[in-house]
Amino acid sequence: MKIRLVDDNRLFLDGLRNLLEANGYAVAGTAAGGDEALARGESPLSQGLAARIMAEFMRRERLAGKPELAEQPEAPSPASLTARQTEILRQVALGRPYKEIALALGLSEATIKYHMGEITARLHLENRAQVIVYASRTATTPRSDGD
Repeated sequence: MKIRLVDDNRLFLDGLRNLLEANGYAVAGTAAGGDEALARGESPLSQGLAARIMAEFMRRERLAGKPELAEQPEAPSPASLTARQTEILRQVALGRPYKEIALALGLSEATIKYHMGEITARLHLENRAQVIVYASRTATTPRSDGD
């Protein structure tokens, strides 16, 4: 399988390329942004799907040689999340971009990003991909109430 990476952050692209190549994947090339990739006729990947793919790569790397961990993943407790953060977590788990979540909840995109930072810290996770995996493992389902 050959993969083309697209991101405007060169450091991230280089790190991801190294991770993929170290795990036996061939990186066909990189692009600095979506417009450049689309100009080449490449198909875009949704942010949610890309996060899920990255979460799977991280899970496989973390569990390499430890199959017992794959059967019983340790999930942080959601008890420390506010109702608003829980709602944002549910929306992120559905793969919705921050802008869409902000519009749906009547908040600014900056507020959504702030809450995601809090969610990530409170659940002892490192990034959005891990938050999505966490939400899917804890059977997070959409609901309409906020705080």
